Amino acid sequence: MEKMIEFFAGVLVALLVQPLLKLFQLTGGNGKRSKQDVYGMDHAMLNLRLDTYWLNMGLWTNGIESFAEACENLARRVGQGRIKPGDRVFDFGSGCGDQLLLWIRMQPNCHIQSVTAEEAHAEFATSRIQYRGFSGKVDVFHGDALNLDSWRRVVSLNAAEGESEKVALWEDGTVDSIISLDACYHFNTRREFLALCAKKLKQGTGLLSLSDIVLGAGGEEDQLSAMDRFYLHMFCSMSGVPLVNLVSLSEYKASIEGAGFHELEVEDISKDVFPGLERFLTAQGDKMGPFLNGTRWMQYGTGMKMFLSWIIQKRVLRFVVVHAKRK
Repeated sequence: MEKMIEFFAGVLVALLVQPLLKLFQLTGGNGKRSKQDVYGMDHAMLNLRLDTYWLNMGLWTNGIESFAEACENLARRVGQGRIKPGDRVFDFGSGCGDQLLLWIRMQPNCHIQSVTAEEAHAEFATSRIQYRGFSGKVDVFHGDALNLDSWRRVVSLNAAEGESEKVALWEDGTVDSIISLDACYHFNTRREFLALCAKKLKQGTGLLSLSDIVLGAGGEEDQLSAMDRFYLHMFCSMSGVPLVNLVSLSEYKASIEGAGFHELEVEDISKDVFPGLERFLTAQGDKMGPFLNGTRWMQYGTGMKMFLSWIIQKRVLRFVVVHAKRK
């Protein structure tokens, strides 16, 4: 039955979502301009501040309304006190480098190796690291997080397009801290990721710090209707989340401990994540609507808002912060 639901979710994406995206591409989304207009609303771009490039769900506490502030707030909750002077740090899913710059600000005397699956993100993060003079402290790689042999690093800011090099990664059992911010539910699979973390971290002292997503009280198999299960499968198919990673909280804790970790702390912060992000997406869409390309905004505005509303109402998922130590 599960295979059948997953199959039909994929079919729905192919038949309905992709043609809709194509339609937006053809029509150009919002921001139409008549032939008589000289500027239209393009000057809105002159007023945008693009000094941060965060991409996580954010921690929306203390009245925070800014996406960048919420994202940094979540990063601090996950990473605070987890990096010591002289530490070797692995960051899995480092995006465009905002969190890497934050780790360096929090602990200047550390060395970071990081990976992201998005090549454009890796290249952009590398340019930001180099621009700030941190090339000797941070190495940014592009590749499959679970296949370390695939990791490649951009050589320099002025390197030829596509130029990269293979760089030796730290040996097993020599890493002090591993951080994964809003990423490991994408890994295929999370269990393999946990095994890799246990392999890389120093025994007895290595620290694991995550923000992650697991099934909520309403997401258990006996709590979901057939339509809800279909919706969940469709979400996983569209957002690159392996269905096997969506497990109950008890199974999640057992998988971490079973991988070789103890002193486990798992904090459910769903109420400070999902509703705040939903409010922000609504407000951002209202403010930016006339200037947004429909195709680009659909994944965040329409699609994500609908999904957030559903998981809040149904309590399908939990957003958790995890801290643990290698045995």
